[in-house]
Amino acid sequence: MVINEILADPDFADVNCDGDGSNATDEFIEIVNISGLAVNLAGAELRNNRVGNRLMHVFGGDDTLLQPGDVMVLFGGGQPRLHGNGNGSPFPWCGGASDSVKVATANGDGFNLSETLGEEMTLKAADGKVLDYVHFGLGEADNSNSIVREPEGGYNPFVDHESISEFRFSPGTRADGTSF
Repeated sequence: MVINEILADPDFADVNCDGDGSNATDEFIEIVNISGLAVNLAGAELRNNRVGNRLMHVFGGDDTLLQPGDVMVLFGGGQPRLHGNGNGSPFPWCGGASDSVKVATANGDGFNLSETLGEEMTLKAADGKVLDYVHFGLGEADNSNSIVREPEGGYNPFVDHESISEFRFSPGTRADGTSF
């Protein structure tokens, strides 16, 4: 499992396609199963280490099983519409996400990511095993673009999304808008 893309500063863009651009609900974290095995995230936790190990999300429900290559997009809130009706959004992932993309909203204390101070996040399995740890520094995510691994789908460095794509972010798709 790899945290592949993070949007800390949506600048009121309607990234989750629910018709309401919000700096809180449109923040997102994209996780990709890069293993060759199915991984069930039930009981896994996403924590913010910069702010006292604050709980951001506990995975649960029916859509926690990720097959190899599957993607989980976790939004800060709202009513994401990456499947079906994209709410008339101009973004290609709105309404057009593949079946391998799972979508959820934060159920902990939300995200409240700091694009200016930087963040440290840990994704831990239910048994406490660290699945991924990410850190981005001061100002690295402070330009209304996401940061994304380059190349995607591995434990590679984060880069500014627009440095490799015409899009500012791409939840549930590769930076170029294609499916994983």
